Amino acid sequence: MNKPSAPSRWIATDGGPLLVVPRARLPSWRGSFIEGEDGDFVVQTPGGPFAFCTDYDFENPRTDYERACRVEGLAGLIDVDGSAGLVVGDAPLETTWLALDDGGLLAGKITVEPGANLEAEVSVLGTAKGDWRDEGFTLEGGSYLLMDALDHGAVPEREPIPVKLPNGTCQVLTARVSTGLVVWSCIRLTQAKEV
Repeated sequence: MNKPSAPSRWIATDGGPLLVVPRARLPSWRGSFIEGEDGDFVVQTPGGPFAFCTDYDFENPRTDYERACRVEGLAGLIDVDGSAGLVVGDAPLETTWLALDDGGLLAGKITVEPGANLEAEVSVLGTAKGDWRDEGFTLEGGSYLLMDALDHGAVPEREPIPVKLPNGTCQVLTARVSTGLVVWSCIRLTQAKEV
């Protein structure tokens, strides 16, 4: 049985993508910040001051956030200080992590019908049918954090959600899934089968 764990909590963004970042690389993610104090909003990090960037150039990205926004589709990989991070590239959806026996599931709420029992809807996500698409890349097992890609990893505005992947390599599958009264954008990270 692949019944998901109860969601610990949900995370949302102010408009951009979410990011699953290796825990050890969290301080390296600079989000929408650039080094220096030239700006209206400055954060102090162990690496010095960083100013919030507001003049985005997605064609010629200067920030990690701009690089993340360039990822197309429901999921994509991005370099985070020499390690792979996973961009959750759908619309800015309230999202959670659900641990499963063979990995886990990132579930973002697309639509929630009135009267939906969210706990009951979540409980069937691990076995929900969907048109699962193999994204054609993998993510190494280990300890990650789900965060808003806009935030600076050293001082995130929203507390990241822990994501634990099984040892080995995880296949990345995506789908839109309906559990009755909720439609979800899902990224399933499942232990890759050895050939």
